[in-house]
Amino acid sequence: MTSSSKISVVAYRPEHFQAIQDFVEIIQDTESALVPGLKSGAEIKEWYAQSLVDSIESRQGVILVAAAETVAIGFVCAWIEEDDKLVLDSLRQCAYISDICVSADWRGHGVAAQLLQAIEKAMQERGCQRIRLCAKRGNLAAIKCYEGQGYQTYETTLSKKLV
Repeated sequence: MTSSSKISVVAYRPEHFQAIQDFVEIIQDTESALVPGLKSGAEIKEWYAQSLVDSIESRQGVILVAAAETVAIGFVCAWIEEDDKLVLDSLRQCAYISDICVSADWRGHGVAAQLLQAIEKAMQERGCQRIRLCAKRGNLAAIKCYEGQGYQTYETTLSKKLV
């Protein structure tokens, strides 16, 4: 990484697929260290990256890639979901960020903030008035980043292993 590198955020193209797989592996390995029982990133990266590409096509979504010159340094993926019927009809359609990742060398340089701002704009253009994401409880750096961008806890999901 060089401090003079210009960061751009671009729409996903097929040539980004390997980079998306690499980011998926990073995410999964981070989460599997926090949550026992998750598969390794190497086991799921190809399938999961393809499922993200398929999901944006079927759910009015988008994958954005952050690049420093020609090197992918991060990505974010979001699509439209319908919230449950407890939410006002006018607010039921919301954006859901399924995944975001920034290469370790680029963390702390505002790349995640750029990706979040870009995905928020893209989803607003698709008619969404709200956006949600999910983070593993132990991923404190990610949670701090999201809160720094104005995200607030919406719902808490608890889990218990049944023996």
